[in-house]
Amino acid sequence: MLLELQNLGKSFGEHEVLHDVTAGVERGDRIGIIGANGTGKTTLLRILCGESLPDAGDAAFGTGVTTGYLEQNARLDPTLDVYATMKLVFTPALDAMQQMEGLQKQLAADPHNAELTDKIAHCTAVVDAMDAYNMDTQIKKVLNGMGFPADTWTKAAGVLSGGEQTRLRLARLLLERPDLLILDEPTNHLDLETMEWLENYLKAYRGAVLVVSHDRYFLDAVCTRIWELRGKSIKTYRGNYSAYLPQREAADERQLLRAVVYFVTVFDEHLFDFLRVVSRKPNKQQYAHVGDNPIHHAAVEENVHNRSYDEPDERHGEE
Repeated sequence: MLLELQNLGKSFGEHEVLHDVTAGVERGDRIGIIGANGTGKTTLLRILCGESLPDAGDAAFGTGVTTGYLEQNARLDPTLDVYATMKLVFTPALDAMQQMEGLQKQLAADPHNAELTDKIAHCTAVVDAMDAYNMDTQIKKVLNGMGFPADTWTKAAGVLSGGEQTRLRLARLLLERPDLLILDEPTNHLDLETMEWLENYLKAYRGAVLVVSHDRYFLDAVCTRIWELRGKSIKTYRGNYSAYLPQREAADERQLLRAVVYFVTVFDEHLFDFLRVVSRKPNKQQYAHVGDNPIHHAAVEENVHNRSYDEPDERHGEE
């Protein structure tokens, strides 16, 4: 389990946004988060990224799980060019490579130094984990896929348009390859060709993906599960967006049926109680057929007042 949400809750003042949210993310999941505006999608993402704390419950990550978050309004270093921005991803590996050079020189002078050997092994592991010897190949692949041809690589990030900067931030995040990739409207500012490349990249992604998107075609192409934020909580559905729609319709029909059955049951109980009470009382309305004739009314009233309900009916006579 990469991530487990347990009874998560979040409020802003008296306005409760999330209540008792419980769900989980496994490696290989590609989950689309949907819901009407104001239902808490961005709030949930900010909690998952540590930018906001829940008021109740917990968001527990697995040991060593890394996360990457594409938010809508983040900024880049405007002084770095496109290629240098991407190269920042490999900073730990580049530092390890530089450190290894010095360590190997020291080891040549002292070949039996176990401490130096351990440090070199650690640096090697960092480099291998990032596949840093293929750094340039990786950078070029992602830049080309995200719509940055070679003649744009020397452009400073500060001169890029807002849409281009969003694409560059997404490209850098893809290159980082976190265990859990969290995306907020990633298809904004993408043309059709770039969107198709992104869809294919995410479908082959080895970690897990959480994505907020209003693009149903993107959700259909990428997602294996849907989280719907509704009523301050999450309802989970298997499959992509198209598979979610009939499942939600069926769930809504079941909920409506339960509500109707409950209403009918309660109504029948109250109606039964009402009829039982009414049946025990003398009812003058049984004489309503006499109409508005005052003589008839007088006769009826006299009959009602003089009649004893404990006596046997005259039609049966006396015993």
